[in-house]
Amino acid sequence: MIAPFLYFDPSSPFGQSIANAAGYVSLTLIFIAFGLIAALSIRSRTTSSFQFELYVFVLVVVMAEVPGILINLGFLPALAQYELDGLIVHSFSMAFLSGFILWRAYKSFGPRPKNKQPAKEKLEETPKETPGSQAKSAQ
Repeated sequence: MIAPFLYFDPSSPFGQSIANAAGYVSLTLIFIAFGLIAALSIRSRTTSSFQFELYVFVLVVVMAEVPGILINLGFLPALAQYELDGLIVHSFSMAFLSGFILWRAYKSFGPRPKNKQPAKEKLEETPKETPGSQAKSAQ
């Protein structure tokens, strides 16, 4: 026998209220993350930066997740037929994330170019003493 307090029915009114609250929290967190990443991307001022790549990824995630959350919350019931398309867009965003993480990792940890010429050793120069510095050190 299952204890009554351990049994959770997601179709019950209590389960639906938890699902709705989680949907609103998810929607809020997605927009906060999008705003933060967009601000960082604008500050970097270049499209070849990690912040811009992350911005593009978060933009695709927002485009894939927000309609699904709005459908579940009941704001866009007419778009329920496009839920599969959102899953496809989400899959592409995951592939994009994997691709640019692998590319960044390869750039950071990949093979290094071999130096054909040995590094030249720098000769250390001894500091020249001035007549005033000898008098100060003698005291």
